[in-house]
Amino acid sequence: MIVDVHSHYGQWVSSSGADSPESFSEALDRFAIDRTICSSARAVQYDIITGNSEVAALIETDSRIYGAITVNPNHRDASIREIEKYSEDKRFVAVKLHPDYCGVSADAGEALAVIKTAVKKRLPVLVHTWGEAEVAATTALARAVGDLPVFMFHMGGDAWREAIKCAAGQDNLCLEGKYISTRYLCASFN
Repeated sequence: MIVDVHSHYGQWVSSSGADSPESFSEALDRFAIDRTICSSARAVQYDIITGNSEVAALIETDSRIYGAITVNPNHRDASIREIEKYSEDKRFVAVKLHPDYCGVSADAGEALAVIKTAVKKRLPVLVHTWGEAEVAATTALARAVGDLPVFMFHMGGDAWREAIKCAAGQDNLCLEGKYISTRYLCASFN
């Protein structure tokens, strides 16, 4: 089984054209992907409510697609409401945090205030990480959430060596693609 735990739906500002449920499913077919966890490009970039709603509609079109609820700590109350709303849907299996786009470190008080709801709902946290500062912040986030799985997407980018060291020393800190992702995330797939 091929599981892509890091996909995006929608158009990025700089790099892709418009998306549709049909083209997304065609991409899964073309690359023989059996399951994917998808977050919204719109939600990551600027509009969590509309973006998460688009992912909710997308997952209804193809049983291979699961959702990640995108949050933005700058919009704490709205982010908490989004987690509360979509966590009731068993096809939403994680919470996505993108510190670069929201300009809030993964271990900042604002981020932790939102992630507390993910902890309560037992939803793993997927964090975009690039560089030593984001690796350190994501490691601190993992320490702050007990045994809840926290995933370093992109393996820290250019700080991948540091990311590997941090993940080796923190049981709930996972690297994108590490075997543990199968244990924690794929258990949600039917």
